[in-house]
Order: sequence, then structure tokens, then C-alpha cells
Amino acid sequence: MGLSIADTALDIILFAAETPKERLRDYTALTGRAPRPDPWAFGYWMGRCRYHSNVEMLDVAREMRHQKIPADVLHCDPDWLIVDRLNTDFIWN
Repeated sequence: MGLSIADTALDIILFAAETPKERLRDYTALTGRAPRPDPWAFGYWMGRCRYHSNVEMLDVAREMRHQKIPADVLHCDPDWLIVDRLNTDFIWN
């Protein structure tokens, strides 16, 4: 096995522990631990292919509340979806 780098220095850190859980603990002790997300992030997310306006989206949210359908997030799908296709094709500029 070989390794070559173009720089003059390289830090290699090995995490040797009995279990993956212990390795992850050691790694995050070095790099930092992410905070636990808010409870809503673990709740029910509702989405669909496209909302045509913010009014339509708010109507859907109101109807879900009216029907007592629990939802924590109403997901807005992005505009980079090609019109009339369900593919997730990226459109840049």
C-alpha cells in the first residue's frame, strides 16, 4: 500500500476501538458532536411533487389540520424539477 501527497505534511489519525460505536464516540470527541435536532424533525413530513403557489400549499396545511391529520413538516419540493416530469433532473442557471 502506498500514499503520496503533494503537501509537506500529513496528519493521519487512527481510531482503534473495540466497536464501531466506540470509534464514532472517539471520532466525534475530536471533531465535535452535532446537537440533537428539534422534535419536529423526527415527526411526520408531508410532501408532493409540486405546489403551484403558496396559497395552494397553505390550503393543504389548513385541510390537514381540519381533518386532524398530524403533520410536523409540509415539504416544499424544489423548482429544479423539470416541468411535467417526475425525474429529479437538476437545472443550473
